[in-house]
Amino acid sequence: MTPVRLDTPPRPDGVTTWDEYVAALRTLRLWAGARGDAELAAAAPGLTVAAVRGVLGDHRRAVPDRRAAELIVRACLLLRERPEDEIAAEQRVWRAAWDGVLTATRRPARPAGNGRVTAIAAGVLLPAATGVVVNLATSNTGNWRAWGAVALVLVAHAALLAVVPARWAREPLPAALASALAVAVTVGLVLALPAGPPPPAPEPDARATGRATPAPCLREPVRPKIIRPDDPDLGRTWADGYVCPNHPAPVHLGPDVTTARAGLLKTTRSIFLCTVSRRDGYWYRTVADTDDANNGWGYVAQAYITSPHPIPGLPACPG
Repeated sequence: MTPVRLDTPPRPDGVTTWDEYVAALRTLRLWAGARGDAELAAAAPGLTVAAVRGVLGDHRRAVPDRRAAELIVRACLLLRERPEDEIAAEQRVWRAAWDGVLTATRRPARPAGNGRVTAIAAGVLLPAATGVVVNLATSNTGNWRAWGAVALVLVAHAALLAVVPARWAREPLPAALASALAVAVTVGLVLALPAGPPPPAPEPDARATGRATPAPCLREPVRPKIIRPDDPDLGRTWADGYVCPNHPAPVHLGPDVTTARAGLLKTTRSIFLCTVSRRDGYWYRTVADTDDANNGWGYVAQAYITSPHPIPGLPACPG
């Protein structure tokens, strides 16, 4: 393993999504040693606890605020007592990464010449919605023949729109008449079929009883979540582990934020094999979804795993 220098702040190298960008910012916060959102917000003028949570919290915004993200970077470096010229340089790096993710996540322009596709999609939308509504109203949700009738009408209608001249499919009146005919046929077929049995009564909702039901960690076999379960560092082959809900997270070569990154955990329910206790909390052995080093084998900090810590039943890592 190649350790990262303690005085080198983590950077958002190679991020292409907002989840990856936020995961990199969380790593920077761990590196800075902030004990909470209030301490981080107090480190930089203009930064508030609400702004920190809007970028790094569990209920963060879909697109993190650019100014708040740059203030978080500034706060992290101020906590490590870095000079202003270095802070400005790091903020430029994070600003460029933010711009890059924005460009990568923009919806591509709609290609020209797709008028017929749009017309077909619009033409089958009303019959499809009608079939679903009538099936629900007549308790046919469990009747495969009713759903088959809806699917048959939609396929026939789409095929008709595909073979007629394009100008007919795009003109409002012919398209509306064809859609109305498809609706009438759909209703007739569904009503002609007998209603299915009533659906079973639902199980009581945990929210109605006042008890929270967070997704638990479950013990599961390592395969197929880890294709090659031979651990290159701990000298053992893992047979099972615990699958827990998690945020996208960086995987480090060692149980320390200062070690190099082995990869990135992109899945939101990942498998963890053992745990290591450190002064900053628990670290969990896993394999990253991307391979930056060591075939992705490494450790994830507890901040990214939404479970009690240490994970109940998970053994300590050997060695």
